[in-house]
Amino acid sequence: MKKYEKYIKKLKKETGHFQLNAVTNENCELNFEGKSIKNFRHGNSTDFFLKVYIGKREGSSYSSVLDDNLINNAIKTAENSPEKEYFYGLPKPRSYRFKSGQDAKLRNMDIKDMVNISKRIIKKINKKKVILNSGSLILNKSKIRLINSNNIDVTDEGLNFGVNIEASSSDSISDYEDYYFDNKFFDAGKTADNVNRKVMEFLKASGLNKKADVVIIRPKALVSLLNYGFLPNLRGDNYEKNKSLFSGKMNKKILDKNITIIDDNSLKGGINSEKCDYEGTPSMKTVLISKGILKNVIFDYNTALHNNKKSTSNSSLFGIDFSNVIIKGDNIKEPDNAIIIDTIMGAHTSDSITTDFSVHVQKAYLKDKDKLIPVTDFMISGSVTDLLNKSVGFAGKEEQREGIYTKSLVTEGVNVIV
Repeated sequence: MKKYEKYIKKLKKETGHFQLNAVTNENCELNFEGKSIKNFRHGNSTDFFLKVYIGKREGSSYSSVLDDNLINNAIKTAENSPEKEYFYGLPKPRSYRFKSGQDAKLRNMDIKDMVNISKRIIKKINKKKVILNSGSLILNKSKIRLINSNNIDVTDEGLNFGVNIEASSSDSISDYEDYYFDNKFFDAGKTADNVNRKVMEFLKASGLNKKADVVIIRPKALVSLLNYGFLPNLRGDNYEKNKSLFSGKMNKKILDKNITIIDDNSLKGGINSEKCDYEGTPSMKTVLISKGILKNVIFDYNTALHNNKKSTSNSSLFGIDFSNVIIKGDNIKEPDNAIIIDTIMGAHTSDSITTDFSVHVQKAYLKDKDKLIPVTDFMISGSVTDLLNKSVGFAGKEEQREGIYTKSLVTEGVNVIV
């Protein structure tokens, strides 16, 4: 605390309110391609993110050094900024019950372990007809400290491990990329097995020439559509500014009763679970949609107060953001006749307000009972709300992708364009 004392005193003297986030990262990245390990990168960094408030004027500054320049730049920015529409202050100290335990295997992982995992991946990928184009293992250890003008001083730690693998057939006809990140140790070899299998399967892919009863959207593709084309509607800043499809519809039915959506940064073992958000609001579970009825949207401290609500602990470094999102619905057996969407391209073009999308399907399967026929290169379009409103249920195993926990969505609400 001593190295901070001088600057905290300065901030208390020269600003009305302030929030300082100190983020320390230790990053380890091992890259490999073909049949060999390419390089290993290790780095440590500490970054300081400062927000100051003078009346309703906000100023921010970012630096890798905590010094007078950081503070003076933030103050100068505030003095020359227009007043915010509203500012109610910053959170006060609270008790933090959540304990973010760390996975022992990840905490003790070193370069030797990463090399051994990489060698195993290389061995799995490099078959006669498959080439490993690129791959990486990433281990990140972080420590985040928050200090504000109301005497909050809290520290939390994070730990994440990830793998990314891209491979193709030796004749370049087929390729596949997969990734997975978690805050606990997992078998990266399974990701390699999946990539290797998909490359081989799609060597025999054909165009889609048959119709099916329903469409099944695997978590990897579904998460992309949700992130770009649906979840922004559940942010409090969009809701209050009428930039949400659901503005003014609180406690009203907005989706099929089959759908429940939760945000929970207190989720045990959740990849984005934390002691508190970046403003210091303790982590909590927030039901956003319950059986199709809009119950809440995510808020930071000030947006919540302006809407006569309490913060949902969703403040990030750069605004309001989701933590662990859980999608729930009726569990069903996977239908025998279906088109299974595995990977898509173009989800970023989705309209976040109307939820409309039109995307290219890169990899898919035509399911005929127990037979899976690889198909590729067609389009699907519609709206994410229709996907959810016309869902038959959820099938298969729940997966975590990019902080969203969901099973495969079985739906009748999508247009298939061949």
